[in-house]
Amino acid sequence: MKGTKIRNILILFIIGLAAILLVLFLKNRQQLPVTTEEDKRAEQIILSYIEAKGLNIEPGTEEYTALMKGILLGEHPELTGENSVFVTSDEERDLILNYAAAHMGNEDDYSEPDVNEVAPTPSAPTK
Repeated sequence: MKGTKIRNILILFIIGLAAILLVLFLKNRQQLPVTTEEDKRAEQIILSYIEAKGLNIEPGTEEYTALMKGILLGEHPELTGENSVFVTSDEERDLILNYAAAHMGNEDDYSEPDVNEVAPTPSAPTK
């Protein structure tokens, strides 16, 4: 009887531990960036542009983030413009823009504005 009780407790403990590990695994899995073939292609085009322009920018840096924002704002027509030597089709242009939007790096930078709430004013006694 005592052995069965201990075995049941051990089984429940193992199930609980497995559930916790599963939740942690799924949470970490969602945070990992998924690199698709399109992302690789877009990144390669952007890296070619960086090299051709003689820019000293590495992926993951603040400068790279600023470049991504500039691409989205149309500040690099040599890359995404109509007569670009780097982008040969609308499909590639869309890949670059989608990649830039995904890699702007502003997802974790957002913070709620600090708003001071108005304290209620005490009511004046009525006469």
